[in-house]
Amino acid sequence: MANFTDSQGREWSINLNVGLASRLKKRFGIDFVAALYDVEKSLSVIGELYQQLDRFCEVVYILASVDIPLDEFMDAMEGNQIADAFEALDQTFTDFHPPGKRERIARTKAAMKAALENGQESMMGEINQKVEAEIKQAIRAAAGLPSIPGK
Repeated sequence: MANFTDSQGREWSINLNVGLASRLKKRFGIDFVAALYDVEKSLSVIGELYQQLDRFCEVVYILASVDIPLDEFMDAMEGNQIADAFEALDQTFTDFHPPGKRERIARTKAAMKAALENGQESMMGEINQKVEAEIKQAIRAAAGLPSIPGK
């Protein structure tokens, strides 16, 4: 079980068990139990859900046993709260796995996160180099200097 706080300062605890997983499968077609046996599915199920924020919020709403109307709950979900709820759901889903798989999933997620961060840094470096080259060309053009070929 993991917690997050909505934009109104209310703290919610996310819990996942077989009964809730069964209800989510029936309602949304998300099979958390089958994902226990498929590492790739395990890693993608939360990410896929996160790409559909309305559905993501509904799932979190159900797993947190929220005692306010769904619309009120969704109105209290903003940028930071969505990110915190995502982390809480991800942690709860990881904890739903048997202990041996939890460790493997945690290691895989850490490796994926590092690769993503490295990829973003590399991409930002390339973008910055291109922007710098364009700025230099614009300055040269504004100063009436010839452009440098290939830059």
